[in-house]
Amino acid sequence: MKETKKNAVLRVFQTARCSSARYIIGVACSSVSILLSGVPFYTIYQIVRIFLEASLNNTAVDVSAAWLWAGITLASIAVGIVLSIIGSFVCHSCAFHALYDLRMRILNHMGRLNLGFFTGGQSGAVQKTMNDNIEKMENIIAHDVSNLIGAGILLVSLSALLFSINVPLALTIVAALVLAFIIQFSAFGGKRGQKIWTDLNRSSTELDAAFSEYVSGMEEEKIFGKPEAAALRLTNLIEKNRKSMVAYLKRVTPIYGAYKTITLSVLAFILAVGCVLLYLNPGDHSLMMELLMFLIVGPAVISPLMELVEFGADLRNLAVRMDQIEDVMKMEPIAEGTCDTPPVSAELSFQDVSFSYQKAADPLRRMALEHVTMHIPAGSFAALVGPSGGGKSTAGQLLARFWDVESGSISIGGKDIRDYSTKALMNTVAFVFQDTYIFAESVYDNIAMHQNVTQKAVEYAAKAARCHDFIQALPEGYHTKLGDGGHKLSGGEAQRIAIARAILKSAPIVVLDEAMAFTDAENELALREGMAELLKGKTVLMIAHRLYSIQDADMIFVLENGRLKESGTHKDLLQKHGLYAHLWDIQNETESWRMKGGTAHVSDNPAIHLP
Repeated sequence: MKETKKNAVLRVFQTARCSSARYIIGVACSSVSILLSGVPFYTIYQIVRIFLEASLNNTAVDVSAAWLWAGITLASIAVGIVLSIIGSFVCHSCAFHALYDLRMRILNHMGRLNLGFFTGGQSGAVQKTMNDNIEKMENIIAHDVSNLIGAGILLVSLSALLFSINVPLALTIVAALVLAFIIQFSAFGGKRGQKIWTDLNRSSTELDAAFSEYVSGMEEEKIFGKPEAAALRLTNLIEKNRKSMVAYLKRVTPIYGAYKTITLSVLAFILAVGCVLLYLNPGDHSLMMELLMFLIVGPAVISPLMELVEFGADLRNLAVRMDQIEDVMKMEPIAEGTCDTPPVSAELSFQDVSFSYQKAADPLRRMALEHVTMHIPAGSFAALVGPSGGGKSTAGQLLARFWDVESGSISIGGKDIRDYSTKALMNTVAFVFQDTYIFAESVYDNIAMHQNVTQKAVEYAAKAARCHDFIQALPEGYHTKLGDGGHKLSGGEAQRIAIARAILKSAPIVVLDEAMAFTDAENELALREGMAELLKGKTVLMIAHRLYSIQDADMIFVLENGRLKESGTHKDLLQKHGLYAHLWDIQNETESWRMKGGTAHVSDNPAIHLP
């Protein structure tokens, strides 16, 4: 059965859990203040009427009545201001408390999700959920609901008043506004209107993406001497967007012009109908007063009506925003283990592990790992190698519980990693992944990672990771701020900071995913020497593409298309003349390329000509 979506506003309050009596008082104060904003229109009419009747009847002005109405005017304005301040303060206070609680609930919920949630370009979506969408909820709770209720009450009150005074004039206002809203709706009503709006949104999205790609790829475009091709693609999309915008403006401009003209010309409609009524009823002073009343009070109807219209337009986007928040909250958190005791040993075991990033029903489903079994004794150095896309990084991420295996198990010290608490697992395994994140904090904080460690211990880890020298060369040494707004590190420097983190953590198991990716030959040798000393006695799992960096591994596992093809030491695998030997030959061939002078292996390809 298809699930019926609840009202978007109701979903806001249910999600934010904002239903306190205090909030109801705040909404009531704001609503009454909006209602009081219509009082001066009526009281001013009464004051003008007193003076006009005195002039028409040639009698004395009832000064006491005029002062009474003037006092009511001032009192309504003063009380309205006070109630508006109270209502705004209370509603905002409730909104801030409710949305603070919601942000913390979302944050706690995301903290219990698997780490895979934060990969694959999720950062923008998370930021949108935590900032833009929740800010929109704040507008609903703190502003829109009280404005909506107040505008509704004011509109009903003014309508009842006007219809009780003169039905034809009241119907004139209704007819004019209905006509205006029908015209406004026609802008995007029907298939053509919807197509124009959809085309504009699509072309704008394509243009944003093209601009981003154009700027990001300009360096390569210029280097290879073809910036005109990129500019031509962008120009075509700009022209497409221009045509969509012109089509949009051609449809919308006259319609919105008519809508605004009719809405702002309500007084003209009232005056025209009033003149007809006066012509049909000459000398009717009561009718004159009624017409005056409509001319003064009529504009007060427009403001709350526009409030309702704008709120209705916002509801279309609100439902989408609530869907995004609810999609995050509906995600199943990772099952938390109960074992807080560290493993008895650092022995690693993958037993018949299978995993896929796609769901079982996905027709394009591909197994990232399929029936993989690996045993890594405690204190040994194991390596995962193989062609790109073979499942090497996936294996490392499964060990960190980025995701849970679909079948089989991964164990540490003979116990399934799913049985350990997150804290126990993270204290047992240190990870250095290929992509290193540098925080906008000092070098010391980036290495210590909130551990209570001394400066000496941080420097010791930095020296082992061969980053002490370049840190000392920074303006403030270990106290230099890095990341956004601070000193920028090169790829190799950032990678060595990450390795220093892992060394300082001193976990019994260390996983290195392309840890040498950004180091040059000289620093890599020094880094390997330092790591060999400090990682002695630990279980090391290195994921690598450069095979010469793992020649000394106690065991090498070769993965291809998610399956374990072969395993053994470097020497054993070369003697098998299998996939590993093939990869080794290719890498040696690559290393033997000579980019200048003499012959090169790539010269066998007639399409490539090197100097």
